Order: sequence, then C-alpha cells, then structure tokens
Amino acid sequence: ISLDMYEHVLAFAEKYPTVFISHQWLDFAEPDPDNIHYRETCAAAKALCAKFNVNPATLFLWIDFLSLPQRNPTLKELSISSLGVYSSFARYFVIIAPPCVHKGSMLKVDKETYQRRGWCRLEQWARMTVGGLDNMFLYEDKQLNSLIGDDRWYTESIHVFHGDFSDEIDKFKIVDAVIGLWAHVLDARQKGSAKSSMTTIYDTIIKHKASVFPWEYFGGLIELLEGNLDVVLDKQVRSAAETILPNPTIPHELQMFLNSVLDC
Repeated sequence: ISLDMYEHVLAFAEKYPTVFISHQWLDFAEPDPDNIHYRETCAAAKALCAKFNVNPATLFLWIDFLSLPQRNPTLKELSISSLGVYSSFARYFVIIAPPCVHKGSMLKVDKETYQRRGWCRLEQWARMTVGGLDNMFLYEDKQLNSLIGDDRWYTESIHVFHGDFSDEIDKFKIVDAVIGLWAHVLDARQKGSAKSSMTTIYDTIIKHKASVFPWEYFGGLIELLEGNLDVVLDKQVRSAAETILPNPTIPHELQMFLNSVLDC
C-alpha cells in the first residue's frame, strides 16, 4: 500500500488498524538476517489482534525496511527524516527487541540496546507526542506489555540526541523534526489538552530541557520557537489545515484495491 499524501495517511489510519513496528537492526546491511524479528513480529501481531479483537486480514504493519525506499538514496533519506510522521499516526506502536546477537558485531542486543538507539527514541517520542501513550507496547515474553507508567522509559525516549547513531551527522538532520515535536507539545498545552500523556511528556521535557535540546545542535532555536509560538502556529495556517484535514479520504483507486483484497 502506497500513501503519498499526508491526508491520505490520516484517512487510512483512521479507517484501518495499523501498527508501527519499531526495532533495532540485527546486522549492518540487512535488518533481520535470521528472521528473528520476523517471528516475533508475527507473534506480536497475533497477540495484538487477540487483545483488541482485530481481524488479522485487516491489520496493516509499517516496518522500516519494507516501508521505506531502499534503492534510491535521496528518497530513502527523505523518508527516514519523516520517521516521526509514520510512527505518530499508527493506531498501535509495538517494540520488537528480543534478546539475541547482532550478526555484524556479534554483540548482544535486547530491549536495553534498542532503547539506546537514537532513531528508536525518535520514533517513540513522535508517537508519544501525537498518538499519546495509549497502545504503545513492548512485546516481551510472548505478551504485549504497556509502556504506560514507565517514567524511566519516557525520559530515555525524549533524549534522542543522547542516543546511539551509526552516523553522528544524522543528529543534525533531525533537529527540525524534534523542534516540530516540541512545537506540537506546546501547541497542545496552549490549547488546554486534557490528555494526561501530553502533560507527562511536557513535564518530563521541562524537567530535562537542557539535555533534551543540547545547545551544540539547537543553539537558541528552542527559545526562538517558544518566544514566537503564535507566529509559528499562524492562525491562517491552522485554518487552512483544518479546512483540508477534517474529512480526509483515501484515493478512490486505492480504496477499490483495498475493497477487492479485503473481500477475498
């Protein structure tokens, strides 16, 4: 399934149960050389369907290697920079991180090494900011374990720039994305969001603000954003977005294809 427009993503996620699979690669050149994560993902999807009474035939999964362009370097980089968008609007967010060995480094990997990965932290922060903490799970010991109430996990997740990156240059590439996430949190708070998860995220970031937004990457950008929030979130831009997005629709040809597949 290919969704090229933001509003199409919203419409699809609203209509169909979707799950974002977050995981750490198990080799340098390929994500899952021995199908360890594949088996765990299948089991997690089955558990999720049972837990939420979802028809397995209608469940759609987003998995990085399968869902991002791999051959075109430019498209791949653009898609990677949009990871936060993908993870934020999936109905469910599931972490796959069983204890095993990274085939390239021969080092042990598990939920702790997963949580140290910068990209994994960014995926989680984006999900928490837009989708809330509900329906975020770590699949472990053959069950879905909710992340709600794990303050240590939240705190680590928002410290994206203290996470491990294969290429340190990537940290500079995600500055704009992280500023956008913070703007979303501030906007929700300004609107008086009643979501307890938003309050949790805001309070946690404020408590660790200097380390969440390191000066060497952000400089004075955070203060600039906070001092001009109303300008950044211009009312005309909001009203235009609200005109476009309240009733987003899936492209007709894609809907026809989905109907034919799901009716089989």
